[in-house]
Amino acid sequence: MIRQKLEAKDYSILHDIQTWEDWAEIEECYSKLSSNFCTTDEQSYQRQENRLNVNINGTTWKPITREYSCDQDIDIEVFFNNLRDKAYEKLENVSLEDRIKEFDGFNLSCFHCAIRTENLAIRLCPICNRRLTSFIVNWEKD
Repeated sequence: MIRQKLEAKDYSILHDIQTWEDWAEIEECYSKLSSNFCTTDEQSYQRQENRLNVNINGTTWKPITREYSCDQDIDIEVFFNNLRDKAYEKLENVSLEDRIKEFDGFNLSCFHCAIRTENLAIRLCPICNRRLTSFIVNWEKD
């Protein structure tokens, strides 16, 4: 049932999360699911690694290296990352805005366009106009 909800990008899965153990079960299912995703070939991966920062509308955007190459798989990855934020908010009763303050290196990312920014006021990707996803670069708390 978890796999179907992840593949369908069904946020009703949040009702199934009551404890961190429930979340761990979802993470494990996602890990198994993502092991079947279309991965980026080595040459493309290297090209991504060598990209430079870009400035768009006065904001610096840093490149991120996409592990997956199929849009359908990236959509599930984005869903999972958004779900992680909602689960954390539910289980810890901490908003995303408060979590942003907890970590040095919190970024917002567009996995489709493979860019991230430290400008936390921006909520939409300047290239594709999709909602940005939280991305913690440094997991060390302040």
